[in-house]
Order: sequence, then C-alpha cells, then structure tokens
Amino acid sequence: MHSKRSVTTIGAGNEAQMQANDLLKMLRDMRDVCFATVDEKNLPQIRVIDIMLVEDGRIYFCTARGKDFYAQLLRRP
Repeated sequence: MHSKRSVTTIGAGNEAQMQANDLLKMLRDMRDVCFATVDEKNLPQIRVIDIMLVEDGRIYFCTARGKDFYAQLLRRP
C-alpha cells in the first residue's frame, strides 16, 4: 500500500511549511521510523517502517496487503 498523508502545519505562512518539510526530510534521512496504529481491540501496535520517499509535503511508505498494519491503516487512517 502506498499512503499519501499531508503534513498538517500549525500557524500560517511559509515558515510553518518549511518546518514541516524539514521534519519530513529528517524522517527520510533517518529512514527507519516507528509508526503506531491500533488493533481491533484499540490496543496500540507499533512497528518500524521504512520511509521510502518525501515529496511535496508528503511521506511515502509501503506495506503488504496481507499485513495487520495494512488492515489497521484502512480501518483507522
């Protein structure tokens, strides 16, 4: 699954957008980051995800359709 999520910035103007872009670039540089979702019992599920791409204020990552992570993302984006 490829997921596109926009980064929400607080504040107005280019400064807030630059901060968001800087944070996304930092995530891409780290590459491996932890993502948290909740399962069907609303219990937290945390796993390490590889950030594939950062572009236009969005992060891109992949997961397989058969994984619990995929189902959890669809259930509660």
